[in-house]
Amino acid sequence: MESEVLAKVAGPVVSLAVLAGSVEEWKPSLELHLASMDALVLSGGFAPEQLSQELQNKPSFLLPESQWVTAELVAFVRKRLHL
Repeated sequence: MESEVLAKVAGPVVSLAVLAGSVEEWKPSLELHLASMDALVLSGGFAPEQLSQELQNKPSFLLPESQWVTAELVAFVRKRLHL
């Protein structure tokens, strides 16, 4: 409960967007927030080359098929959380 209250007061420490499918399938609200994301997680065969030029400069992590996380993604989040 305490961490939930802290998150509401302090805001997010790290923000990730998981991208899959085609760009045309993305919700408009996702596109509005992509620029403010700390990193992008690419899944379901979505390739870095499919990102706009602006988003190609963001840290991105490729998830292999049937995996939910990679060691590199965990390290990125840990660093952002100062763990």
